[in-house]
Amino acid sequence: MTPEEVVRRSLETWNADDRAGHRSTYADDAVLKEYGTGRELVGGDQIVEVHFAWRAAFPGVRGEIINLIASGDQVAYETAWKGTHTGPLATPDGQTLPATGKTIDVPACLVMTVRNEKIVEQHHYFDQVTMMTQLEVMPAAA
Repeated sequence: MTPEEVVRRSLETWNADDRAGHRSTYADDAVLKEYGTGRELVGGDQIVEVHFAWRAAFPGVRGEIINLIASGDQVAYETAWKGTHTGPLATPDGQTLPATGKTIDVPACLVMTVRNEKIVEQHHYFDQVTMMTQLEVMPAAA
């Protein structure tokens, strides 16, 4: 599989709520930098655990590739995470945001490095302010 195919498979398996399939796209020592939360995770198991924690808070959430650029072993794509907040959302500081019932449409960009048909590094940039505003847990910017 090409790096682009690996990245597309990773998103497809996540969208399908296929934990094992999603995990198969990450190297055991993969690194995730999640800039919206400040988290840095190491290990495919830990990364998938956090990805599926998002799914628990937003069951049925989906990402759609809007624009994708691939060069060598790197792939970057723009997406929008769309779903409804019907489950508890664990925050990076250990707190929990109860379900709000609100719908999100959050722009994001992911930059990934793929080696040996596995994602070894992922940088996830997402608009946390937009998400928190849509969840109505913070006021919209003036």
